[in-house]
Amino acid sequence: MIRAVKSDDLKTIVEIYNSYQQNFEFPIDELFLIYSLNNKNFKIFVLDDNIINGFCGIYFYPDSSAEIGPIGVDENFLNQHIGTSLLNYVLNFAKENNAEKCIARVLDKNFNAINFFKKNKFVAERVDDLKIYFVKYLI
Repeated sequence: MIRAVKSDDLKTIVEIYNSYQQNFEFPIDELFLIYSLNNKNFKIFVLDDNIINGFCGIYFYPDSSAEIGPIGVDENFLNQHIGTSLLNYVLNFAKENNAEKCIARVLDKNFNAINFFKKNKFVAERVDDLKIYFVKYLI
C-alpha cells in the first residue's frame, strides 16, 4: 500500500537513502526529513507492505511544476517495480494538485536512475554541474 509518510517511517527512509548515498547530492538524517516535511510544498510517500520497501518525495513549486525526489527502494526489494509504482503514484498526486510538469535531478554518474527516468518517459532537458535534469509533462 502506498501512503503518506509517518514519523515512524523516517528512520527506515534515512537508512534506505543513505545506503545509496553515492547516488545523491548530499546525505540526510531524520532531523532533515522532519524539517523538510514541515514545508507544506514537500511530501513523501512510502510503499508499506508491513515494512517500508521504498519511498518517493515530491516538492511543488509555485510555477505549476513539481520536482520528484528523493526516491529510493530497499535493496532487498529491487526489480519488483516498487520504484515505478511509487513514481506513478507521485505523478498522479502531482497532476491532481495541478502540476503541469515534473522534473527530476539525477547525478550524471547514477546510471540506474538515468535509465529509470528514461524508462518512465522522462526526457533529459539539460545537463549542468554533473546533474541531468529530466522533465515529464503532465498535461
